[in-house]
Amino acid sequence: TCFGFYWRQFMMDGVEDNAWGYLKVCAPVVVIFAPLGSIIASHFHRQVLAALVYILDTIALITAFIVLRNKIDVVFGVVSGSLLLAGFLIFFVLSKLGQKYIVAVEGKRDQTTEA
Repeated sequence: TCFGFYWRQFMMDGVEDNAWGYLKVCAPVVVIFAPLGSIIASHFHRQVLAALVYILDTIALITAFIVLRNKIDVVFGVVSGSLLLAGFLIFFVLSKLGQKYIVAVEGKRDQTTEA
């Protein structure tokens, strides 16, 4: 973002006033909440963080449907919901496959230590 603003301001026509406004609003939020998120993430298990991401994505999708109710058609809603569900299913299957892999590796390790 900083390089993009620099490039647009000094190498091109300049940055629009709305973009400067967005930067002024977003900079304090990022400065405060990025380190805070890092601290919080270091205290939670990765599966808890994954669950929080699913919950927040679902809340964001539902909120977008409520806010943009007149601008969203049914096809867009179905596609968005399907993508959310597909992401959940893919990561659920990956976690189950990872659990099976860990059991297989531990079983193989136990067999080699017994021999």
